Amino acid sequence: MNATNTQLKKQIMRRIYIIAFMKQIFHPVIIRSAVLIVFMIVVNVFVSTINVIKNMTSLAGVEAFSRFLMEAFLHTEALVQVLLSGTIVLAVWLVIDITRKLSVFFSRKTQLTNTQITV
Repeated sequence: MNATNTQLKKQIMRRIYIIAFMKQIFHPVIIRSAVLIVFMIVVNVFVSTINVIKNMTSLAGVEAFSRFLMEAFLHTEALVQVLLSGTIVLAVWLVIDITRKLSVFFSRKTQLTNTQITV
């Protein structure tokens, strides 16, 4: 009877480890990061980023730079516009998500430190 309990315990723990592993793999931040990387790779297929950067370096001033970005965006294909928009949205979303997680982490750390001091 002890052997069956051990086998059952191993099966249960194996399932728990698999679930924990899947939660880490399919975490929203990881999925968003993977999609962002794919978007960036596909944009690089359609856009010559080296030439865009060369053209940007000749600009002087914020107004000329913003005008260049707007004109470059408006004169690209629809697919590139969608990919660039998705890349920007995902990047902002990731920054917000990471910032929230860091603020929660540091607030918990501060609470723990304050609790230890008062005890």
